[in-house]
Amino acid sequence: MSKLGQRYQSNKGVNCACGAPAAVLGQCRRCYSLARYRDKRAGLPPPCAAPIFGPRKPTKPLCKVEGCLHRQVNQRLCQAHLDEQKRASRTGKSRRRTQAKRVKSKGATLQDLEQLRSLQQGKCAICLVQLQPGTMGPWAECLDHCHKSISPRGLLCQACNISIGKYETFQREAGLRLEPYDRYLSSTPYQEVLLRRLALD
Repeated sequence: MSKLGQRYQSNKGVNCACGAPAAVLGQCRRCYSLARYRDKRAGLPPPCAAPIFGPRKPTKPLCKVEGCLHRQVNQRLCQAHLDEQKRASRTGKSRRRTQAKRVKSKGATLQDLEQLRSLQQGKCAICLVQLQPGTMGPWAECLDHCHKSISPRGLLCQACNISIGKYETFQREAGLRLEPYDRYLSSTPYQEVLLRRLALD
């Protein structure tokens, strides 16, 4: 039998001072709860915490940011303020380097990205919503590319970027035909950027 079971077993046949059957340490549940509440208000440890539950784990102190009520994770900061500090520590140069790597992985350059922005006037090529570069969410700017040829196609919002991938996957099986998607896939903005570049050369 566990220590907690032994504690309850030892109170059988014993009554609390209020007359109710004892449950813990010779007290009924109500009197024991009130006593623990009074001890807690007075800053005293509960009488049976150590023998039954063992030593309590020390809790981490609060975040050092004034007014924050979350516990510390690292560097005396909570997780939210730690992430915020990491984002703020990144310089503009490192952001541009990261963006250049992402764009290069899709077969384009930062120059192509700027030309696409000016050609599309900062709007999604399918739904024409105003894009929000450098943000997260459905209107975030995404560089769409063909997964087969690894060539860029245009700038889309996140919602259209996800839906165009599903449309390409299932349109052959289901026979779906949607005019905005077909128009975008037949003549992508990046093709126009290439034609303008060839004309200038």
